[in-house]
Amino acid sequence: MNKLKTVALVSMCLLCAFVIVGTLTPSYVFALEQKVDNRDIPVVETISENEAEKEPEKIEFETETRIEDTPFGTTEVGVDTIPKGTREVASAGICGKVSRTYLVKYVNGVKSSEALYTEFPVSDPVNEVVNVGVGGTVTANDGTVYSYNYRKQMEATAYTYLPPYTTMTTATGQTLRKGIVAVDPTVIPLHTKMFITGSIEYGLGFAEDTGGAIKGNIVDLAYMSYDECIQFGRRQMQVYILD
Repeated sequence: MNKLKTVALVSMCLLCAFVIVGTLTPSYVFALEQKVDNRDIPVVETISENEAEKEPEKIEFETETRIEDTPFGTTEVGVDTIPKGTREVASAGICGKVSRTYLVKYVNGVKSSEALYTEFPVSDPVNEVVNVGVGGTVTANDGTVYSYNYRKQMEATAYTYLPPYTTMTTATGQTLRKGIVAVDPTVIPLHTKMFITGSIEYGLGFAEDTGGAIKGNIVDLAYMSYDECIQFGRRQMQVYILD
């Protein structure tokens, strides 16, 4: 009887030691074969290792100063020297400069985030200037008011029927008369209606003719006599392109 008690006590001590050792071991696998209904049933218990401790993050803060652009704006100026509704850049804009210092956070040597710390202007931006065509009105000597799309200052000469140099038929098939204007079609399209004035008033004109010497910013105004052409000569005139 005492022998049985001793064996039981030893068995219990071994079992406790086994359990304690198994519990303290980070990872172990053991199998116990037990007899159940005369069958061998392997019992397997698995305990995974604890995750290795992560290396602590290294966090650092630094300041960085950069010269950065500040955007420019746009100033619109209404003009009557370009077609109504069109836009034309008169002068380009210039970005301003500003010195900005940032507080930058690095995690393990990699930039994580930044926040603006201070900023000081270096130079102011300069707005671009954009001309916008607005058209207008012009009043003739007789009080008639004409609405125009845009105007051009052009050099004007005069011509008349002078055989064999000219004919009474224009490039568009019109009969030569006062009011017919010879133009460079790449500057003023044919059939354009105009009002022309300056040191003298020519009045209404119609782009219905062309000429070999009429190139660029020049118009040739038709008169019905050679004397009128000589009197007119060559002048700078305002040519209003009518709506």
